[in-house]
Amino acid sequence: MDESALRTLLNNLDASRSSWHGLLHVFTFLIIVGLGFDLFVIIKEFWDDLKEFRYRQIHPYEIHLPKRPSAVVLILGLIGTALIVIGVWGELYVDVQAGKMETQIREANDALLSLVIQEAGTAKSSAETAEGAAKGAKLAANEAAGVANTAKSLADDAKARVADATKKLVVVETQTATLSQQADSLRREIADEKAALESERAKRIRLQRAVSQRSIGGYGSDVLALLKSFVPIDFSVSCTPGRETQFLAGQLGAMPQNAGWKWLGFKPFINGNGCAMEKLPEGVTVTSYLGPNGETDSSKDAAEALAHWLRQNGIVAVAYPSGSLPRTVGILIGPMPID
Repeated sequence: MDESALRTLLNNLDASRSSWHGLLHVFTFLIIVGLGFDLFVIIKEFWDDLKEFRYRQIHPYEIHLPKRPSAVVLILGLIGTALIVIGVWGELYVDVQAGKMETQIREANDALLSLVIQEAGTAKSSAETAEGAAKGAKLAANEAAGVANTAKSLADDAKARVADATKKLVVVETQTATLSQQADSLRREIADEKAALESERAKRIRLQRAVSQRSIGGYGSDVLALLKSFVPIDFSVSCTPGRETQFLAGQLGAMPQNAGWKWLGFKPFINGNGCAMEKLPEGVTVTSYLGPNGETDSSKDAAEALAHWLRQNGIVAVAYPSGSLPRTVGILIGPMPID
């Protein structure tokens, strides 16, 4: 490939890189719009739950049909999530394409530099040949004046080619440095966009945990009959500090008592509630008795039944035999899972 073709290739690559930079902003905009949709869905769900909670406070014994889920909220949530996924995939795709383009630019610059160096070497060789011819012409100037003039002309032409090749080499080095600076700037911009995306995701998780609320309000006699079948059973409740976990702890402390389970209280007590000192796992963990030889009792079936009922009612819960007291169930309420 000659010098002209290489310069044309470099110009085309530079134009393509500019278009990828614009596409990066488009994918970032999609992420922002998707986060806006998700924020609207979160606020809408919280508002509906708040209205249901207030209604239950006024009419605690009234049983009414559940409201039909909103298809619009579902569609907006799916659109928001899809936009975020498309935006993140697009930024990753642009990053990969930018890396390929940088590789092509470096290869083109290396080829152009090799071509210029080859031309400089050819010019230098021609200059040396011309200088030798000039010396020979000087020794035979009286006999070959025409040859001397030709050799001098060749020498001047070779020097001009060397000077021109040197100028081209300087231009190529300058262009290489400029392209390298532009590539570094693009990489920094991509890194900043990724950092901003991670920051927005962390804010969204904190906001979801701040406005969402798990609840088992409105449970029927079926679950009370199920839990009553395991009597006699003792139980206690522990939770991580926080309004949402303490609210759910209050509900889970009352329901088993209504089924005849013996209430052992909040464990451990901190400032009058059952907030645990250690960090509890996300979701609800229902523990049961596990003896020194691996034996279990009726508390294992009771824990599994309670955890299964919680999962059916939209609360993440698992049953785990790890307690040391026979016929005793422990209800451990950790932070609400987000993903």
